[in-house]
Amino acid sequence: MRRDATETAGQSVSLPFALTPIGLDGWADVRQLHALAFEKLVGAGIDARDVAAFKIAVTSWSYTQDIQAARLTGAFVDGYLVGTCGWLPADDTGVTARVMFLYVNPMFSRLGFGRQLLGNAERHAFAAGFRALAVRTPVNAVEFFGGLGFEVASYGVHSFDPGAGFPVAFMRKALAAN
Repeated sequence: MRRDATETAGQSVSLPFALTPIGLDGWADVRQLHALAFEKLVGAGIDARDVAAFKIAVTSWSYTQDIQAARLTGAFVDGYLVGTCGWLPADDTGVTARVMFLYVNPMFSRLGFGRQLLGNAERHAFAAGFRALAVRTPVNAVEFFGGLGFEVASYGVHSFDPGAGFPVAFMRKALAAN
């Protein structure tokens, strides 16, 4: 899917990009993007040891398996990966899908890529029969998701390594046909 502009705060930024599914050949770029975005955009509010532990976790085989399972889509500008977002069933009910791996390169943040990637995931989840979305997000992204119709269900800690973790919000949103 090719787009010609992103939107930010009611403004349009002329920046052609493509939303494309990511496969095996993109996993190294995905890991690099996730580590960078986590460090620069999420890590400012958490302990440096947790950031370091996350950067190690990103290189693990289990992280690769999670990427593979998440129907990951990338936003590309001139062939360069600037953001990702994926989704998968949240449980066996077939009602709720879980948004995963919404990361944007810090150099491209606040240009609408996150909104476009999330919207793409929402449309695909809805088309697959899901009527709600859930997300576990760092607390500093609650405002972003809240602005897109998500509501906080609870707060907790995402632990990706024994002794390492960061505060998160669990948020939900009902889906409707667009």
